[in-house]
Amino acid sequence: MKKSLIAMAVMAAAGAASAQSTVTLYGLVDTYYANVRTDNGAGTTTSTNVLNSGAFNGSRWGLRGSEDLGGGLKANFQLESGFNNDTGAAAQGGLLFGRAAWVGLAGGFGAVSVGRIATPYYDVDGAQDAVFNSALSPEALTFRSSTTNPGFVVGSAATARSNNTIKYVAPAMSGFGAALSYGLDEKSVPAAPTVASAANVGRAVTSLNLTYAAGPAAVSFAYQNEAAYKAGFLVPATYGDINFTRLQGSYDFGGIVAKLGFGKAGNVGFTSGADTTEYMMGVDYKASSALTLSAGYANSSDNTTLSGVADQTRKGLGFAAAYSLSKRTFLYGGYSTVTSARTATPDSKVSLLAAGVQHRF
Repeated sequence: MKKSLIAMAVMAAAGAASAQSTVTLYGLVDTYYANVRTDNGAGTTTSTNVLNSGAFNGSRWGLRGSEDLGGGLKANFQLESGFNNDTGAAAQGGLLFGRAAWVGLAGGFGAVSVGRIATPYYDVDGAQDAVFNSALSPEALTFRSSTTNPGFVVGSAATARSNNTIKYVAPAMSGFGAALSYGLDEKSVPAAPTVASAANVGRAVTSLNLTYAAGPAAVSFAYQNEAAYKAGFLVPATYGDINFTRLQGSYDFGGIVAKLGFGKAGNVGFTSGADTTEYMMGVDYKASSALTLSAGYANSSDNTTLSGVADQTRKGLGFAAAYSLSKRTFLYGGYSTVTSARTATPDSKVSLLAAGVQHRF
């Protein structure tokens, strides 16, 4: 009898503990068909049809969980894996949980997490971006201070997710928010270090953001520094910490949301004096409960002080539409074009016409 009572008590305790813990399986699959047209300005034009993954959001699956520890304290974790559903290959360089792999604690003090984590800069990078912050976005296609790089247009360099990172997110207060992270360099170097490999190893990443959102207005500021110091071998004198700055905002006029943003990238490619300034403007229009239209323009201008290096200016224009079939599934389509100009060089142009579908689970 006593054994039965003890067993029942243990089962009851286990049930109470499990009731305080949650684990969620989630993900999304995003596929699009596109025609990519390039013109090098010197008489060569190519047109390529592609079926790719992740125009609006990168395809992914993940696990997130939380345990109530009592007294307002919670333990949280997230494991998220990216993949290219057009080929089945892993994204983020083949990492198992390349999008996120962290554990942490949260309470009245805010939230602290450690592991591979999205930087605070990345958290707000596309917050006020026009054209849905997608692969059709002029900002994503032109900005060097963007964290998105489609591969066929010179654009971004900012680290989106940093390894060996400690991140703190402050509790929201009267619409204001803030976050800070630091990624340790761990002094990792290749077996045979070279100057060419210096930009990819032993890099400490410091990132922060400040946000405000109340009523129809939203504003975000972000800064990120990626150290040029490399342990184990000499850093060339021309090297400097690469840094990124963003200031952007939006205002909802009731069905119409206006967006404006400014960006700056310093020491692009870790080269001192290679700087870029950029801006974007855009608008979202809620045409119906299911249909949203968006358009935007972006301009990114290099202003390097390096001798013998010609500045490049990138101008992008894009528009897109998203139509919801349900809470989890929507169709989308759009067009974007980017023109790159450099002194004494013919202007080059890349255009993208795309249509796709996304499903979340």
